[in-house]
Amino acid sequence: QVRSFEERSTQASAAAGDAQACAFIELRQSGGERFGVGLDANIVTASIKALISGVNRAAIREELAVTKAA
Repeated sequence: QVRSFEERSTQASAAAGDAQACAFIELRQSGGERFGVGLDANIVTASIKALISGVNRAAIREELAVTKAA
């Protein structure tokens, strides 16, 4: 479950044209919340990277819990 989502963009000089977008996502999973962050020149790509980051963190946390229980 997605609890919160936020997008930001950094300012860059017009000559450089190197603006970056940053997306933050908070996911709720049994056992707590997990966060993901994505950074890219494209805000949509940054958002997808944030989602993948959050899901990966949740999967790692769940795998560690299963390992501890074994």
